[in-house]
Amino acid sequence: MCEDREGENMNKKGDVAMTMMFVAALILCVAALMVFMGSRREYGNIINENNKLVEMVHSDGQMLVYQESSIIMKISINSCAGCEVQNIKNLIKSNSIERKKLHPGAKTNLFSKIENGDFEIKKEGEGYEFAIKDVVFISERGMQSIRRRSSFKGYYDLNGELKRFIKE
Repeated sequence: MCEDREGENMNKKGDVAMTMMFVAALILCVAALMVFMGSRREYGNIINENNKLVEMVHSDGQMLVYQESSIIMKISINSCAGCEVQNIKNLIKSNSIERKKLHPGAKTNLFSKIENGDFEIKKEGEGYEFAIKDVVFISERGMQSIRRRSSFKGYYDLNGELKRFIKE
């Protein structure tokens, strides 16, 4: 009979150890879950910041090309109405150099491509078609940097007014 009581006590000691192991495992699982949820939230914030940066690069870059090409084309066409396409191309190059001075921190190769003649201008009906390929935009926010490349076409009337702008 004494032996039976000792066996019961030993079983209770095992139950305490098993319960302690279960509680410790449960605490570790809850701690791991909290770490996982916290890092997931941070990961979501990083993704949102990257999406904002991509959107900013896209809109800023496209806006710069849209505005500057429109201004350069209008000045060039109006200062040489009825000129040959080659003369207008030369005016576009020189006007680009002047416009580049107004954007010293612009992180794009737009002005360089125009200055080097790396664009197309041709007579298109009652106006001109201006096309430029592989324009690079770089946008930085904090330690992040995004580089984007796009091509554009603009259709201008004989007064230099933009009629259509197409991102390719």
